[in-house]
Parts: sequence; C-alpha cells; structure tokens
Amino acid sequence: MDTSDGEEDDMPLLTFQNPVHLLIRKTITEYSAEKRVAYDIDPLTWWKVNKERYGLLFPMVRHYLVTPPTSVPSECIFSGAGLLYTPHRNRLEGEKASKLLFLKFNIPLLKFNY
Repeated sequence: MDTSDGEEDDMPLLTFQNPVHLLIRKTITEYSAEKRVAYDIDPLTWWKVNKERYGLLFPMVRHYLVTPPTSVPSECIFSGAGLLYTPHRNRLEGEKASKLLFLKFNIPLLKFNY
C-alpha cells in the first residue's frame, strides 16, 4: 500500500544534488561566512580582488552594486507611495506599505499577469 503523497518526486529538487546547485550553494555559504568589509572600503575594489574566489556571484554584483544613472527609480517609489496613501487610506502602517510597494514594483519583474 503506497501512502506517499507524491512528495518523493520533488526530493531531488529540494536536496540540490545537481553539481551546479551544489557549487552555487557552496559559493554562497563561503561568501556568507566572509567577514564584513569596513565601511571605508570600496566594495567594488573588494570584489575585483575576490572575483575569482566568488566567480559565480560576480555577475550579480556588477548588476546590483551600481549607482543608478538617474533618480527615476527612487522617484517612482515615492510616486507609488503617494498612490498608496490617500485621504481614505491614511492609517496604513509602514511595514504593510513597504510590502505593498515591494509587490507593486517587483511583480512586473516576474511577468506576472493579474
């Protein structure tokens, strides 16, 4: 009698037995164990020195550790916050507003249709 509910099929995905997944996991674990860099150290210089060591993470660093060329992204967030708070919706707590703004600007990145 089989009492499994089909979860056995999902186990290979959850255990990360794929060699690429293991390598990524190992790299992230090593990076997470790294001592934090002092505030007066340039993070881009640190990454140039350590890019061979954390090569899998380096493309993401180049994408996320950049200064936006314009102030448009921050202006969009403030505009979005202005749309959340209306005369009828003025008691919204900061944490909930933060979550709503996060969803407003990140759901389109997933190409989610609602």
